Amino acid sequence: MRKMENNLYGWSSLQQWEEQITHLMSVHCFHWLRDQRKAFRNSYRLLKSSGEAAFIFFLEASFFTACLEIQRNPKWCHFFNEIESYIPDSHHQKHNLFFYKKMLKEVGFQIIYSKRRRIKDVLPSDEDYINFFTSVCALVAHVPADKKEEFRTDLFEEILKHNGRDINGLPFHRGTIIELVVKKN
Repeated sequence: MRKMENNLYGWSSLQQWEEQITHLMSVHCFHWLRDQRKAFRNSYRLLKSSGEAAFIFFLEASFFTACLEIQRNPKWCHFFNEIESYIPDSHHQKHNLFFYKKMLKEVGFQIIYSKRRRIKDVLPSDEDYINFFTSVCALVAHVPADKKEEFRTDLFEEILKHNGRDINGLPFHRGTIIELVVKKN
């Protein structure tokens, strides 16, 4: 499986576009990647000389904390034995903007712009909140169909516990993102 995975997601599947791209943008994708350094290296290789890339992704998020909590919950943990939850290393290791700037410089990029931002996203309803977060939660696929609605409710409560509601009673989500614009040397 590992060899097939490397072929599907490694350089060989991208090689045909090497040095063919002038601009590359990734919004809320890199935090899902297990090997971010490899992905940054691949991005670098895809860009033409003086090509530019923009990356926006979460360093940490209350959603990730809630997923870790529910994954350990005795009610649900037996469904999640030895599965990947896709909680990024940046959340576990508390990586910061300087960590990523250093990594990108090591790959060969010139940093044009970098910023760390705390965000608070208010969602328009409880239903929108839970629909969104269950759509991006890797754990959901491992819950039996007859337990999914109960899991959705518990996930909603766990995420809400780590966030809360705004003054209008609407649920919100907090996290820290980084924004990076880089140029290939």
